[in-house]
Amino acid sequence: AAYFKKYPIQRKVPWFLLYVGLSTLTVLSRFVLTWITIPIFGDAMGDTVFWSYNSITVYLGALCLFEVFLNLRINSQNIVAKLATHLSPLMLGVYLIHEQPEARIFIWNQVLKPFNFAHKWYMVFVVLTDSIIVFMLAAGVEKVRLYLMNCFIRRKSQIKK
Repeated sequence: AAYFKKYPIQRKVPWFLLYVGLSTLTVLSRFVLTWITIPIFGDAMGDTVFWSYNSITVYLGALCLFEVFLNLRINSQNIVAKLATHLSPLMLGVYLIHEQPEARIFIWNQVLKPFNFAHKWYMVFVVLTDSIIVFMLAAGVEKVRLYLMNCFIRRKSQIKK
């Protein structure tokens, strides 16, 4: 972020199209590498090379998406801006809660079990609903955590005086 701020790109770049292209390339690489390696080696090899957080396509896609949001102008009176203002402090907590290995296994494998709907026509709706539920619960947990931490910090500052 600091690099983009210090060295801004002066020309107009279609960041969102680059992001979509890199994301598409990431997904296609898995199918293409599988299609190429199975006839040669008898097994899919290297199909996850571009599928990790540190792959070049994911990294460049993340940078392009960052630029999209960096250049985004939202009217502060808009309902979307107000919603973003309230939700943005919770996002890191939501990410950390749902990516914690034990929580992820508990939520997805023991409670929601979306894989049970893998061959159903309504699977997309189940996964979207489950994702919204997980997001809302994790945001609620993070909101409570932020409230408790603010109370603790206020109490600690009052004690120091």
